[in-house]
Amino acid sequence: MLSTAYLCLSLMMIGFEVLRKKNHVFDFLTLFNIIYWFLYPVPAFLLTSNIGNLNSILVTDSTDYIGNIQTPIAIFAGYIFVILGYYSKSSPQVAKNILIKSRSDKVIFGYAIVLLLLSCLSIQIYSLQYGGFIDALSQTALIRSNAVESGSLVFFKHFIMFSVFSSYILAAFAFDTRNRQQRFLIRVTFGFSVVISIVGCMLSAGRLPLIYYFLNLYFAYVLKTKKFLLGLVIPLLGLMVLFILYGKALFFSLSAIPEGFDAIKMAFSEAIDSQQSDSGGAAELISNFIFAIDSLDTAFSSQYDWRLFIDWYYGFLSFLPEKVVGIAHPYSVTFYNTQYIAGDVDYSIPPGILASGIYSMSWPGLFIACFSYGWIGRYLQTILNNHISTILWMPYLYVATSQVWADFQVSGDPAMYLTINFWFLIPFCLLIFPVNKISFDRHHQISQKQSYVR
Repeated sequence: MLSTAYLCLSLMMIGFEVLRKKNHVFDFLTLFNIIYWFLYPVPAFLLTSNIGNLNSILVTDSTDYIGNIQTPIAIFAGYIFVILGYYSKSSPQVAKNILIKSRSDKVIFGYAIVLLLLSCLSIQIYSLQYGGFIDALSQTALIRSNAVESGSLVFFKHFIMFSVFSSYILAAFAFDTRNRQQRFLIRVTFGFSVVISIVGCMLSAGRLPLIYYFLNLYFAYVLKTKKFLLGLVIPLLGLMVLFILYGKALFFSLSAIPEGFDAIKMAFSEAIDSQQSDSGGAAELISNFIFAIDSLDTAFSSQYDWRLFIDWYYGFLSFLPEKVVGIAHPYSVTFYNTQYIAGDVDYSIPPGILASGIYSMSWPGLFIACFSYGWIGRYLQTILNNHISTILWMPYLYVATSQVWADFQVSGDPAMYLTINFWFLIPFCLLIFPVNKISFDRHHQISQKQSYVR
């Protein structure tokens, strides 16, 4: 019964996405639909239908969620609340009054260079506490799992990913067909930013940052040219699936860097064999998404006091470096969610957006979290879309912003979300406010000319 309901929700989401009107080939809600689809209805369908006995392999302690009627209701209701917030009339009405005036190309290009140099400097400083860049790269998996002690210089890790934001801006200049002057130098600079961005993603030992980076560049190209490059899509999707499946093994194999390339290959092979013996290809892929359902069911079945959205305060507090200022960060919702699900373990389980709302204020919290989330997404989309054809770098910022917004539903924890997306939030705010000019004018009209501000 429940498996049929989840299947219907999955098909409904696909049909809704195909039939609804969009300003472009994709928008903010498109990315939300994709991520929500993989987080909730698809794994829920696979588990409730018990295809390949997956529920006995993947569910941590029990399969109580299969019989808990609140869990499927929350999955359906959460989606509806996000849609209601997204299509709220007040969101675009408020957003249309905001005007962004871009400064000259030299100022924007210079800003991107500053971010890139800051990233390079941060890589060097961050690596010092581990004995240098090679040692830091070889220990990325151990550092991520807290098996290696970090010093106060770990704060500079937040600035390493500034190269990604810089790369998006530089891409706008590198692929501007009308900018023929110094094109070679600009493209070399962009190429260098790609290398530094890959290095930054590798140092984070996370698979999603690297996947998001290349997907955002691709989607920005699609947004500008209206071309999908189908010959590139299939290989890109294939590589993405392989990286999700075996990226963890790749990062662990980097520990053999000091011993040479052959040692890396051997370590990678051993890591894959160990991974396959533990689960299996399909189970390993699905296990990357099952946490959101586990968390939602746990939020309904556990005893706790409402958090009343205090995690947003904890999130902004997390920007202060604990080891430098001496202020201990309070435990966020992720810590308690992990405790409720798995007890004292050496890893974290984020709650996801639905469980986060339940932890905050039960069903009213779910409504507030999801409706506000949809409202903010449409608000940001409207502002950026109004300038997408008049500002050179706006298509890249539009795609990056949509990805960062859509990504919140994965963590659902403001502290984790703000920390992970520090690379975007700080450069974004600096670009929109001090670097450029923003005004709030009820009567301004956005030019619809298809030429960029030069």
